[in-house]
Amino acid sequence: MQTLSLDEAKNVLQSYVNRPVYIHLEVNPEAYLRNALVTYTKCEFFGEDSYRVHFLLTNPEGMLSIKDVTDAYDDGGVIVLCGYDDQSRIAQTLSVSPQPLQV
Repeated sequence: MQTLSLDEAKNVLQSYVNRPVYIHLEVNPEAYLRNALVTYTKCEFFGEDSYRVHFLLTNPEGMLSIKDVTDAYDDGGVIVLCGYDDQSRIAQTLSVSPQPLQV
């Protein structure tokens, strides 16, 4: 996995606007959404040091949001956004890819 700056991750995510992508969202403990095919028209980052990331979805219609994002990675063409809890454990992740994610 290659570490990305959040600006680099944002640029890649912006390149996916209006294109179908697959997402995997996981919130610990015990909540996840795997290989959902979505299309978004907007991706916005809010904050400093720790970000809220919002995706405005058109297919399906709605909004996807992940908070406390501090790190971004490129895992072989999959953009992974991560947030950690106060004990440095992964609290939430969002993976975005133009290809189906490996199960």
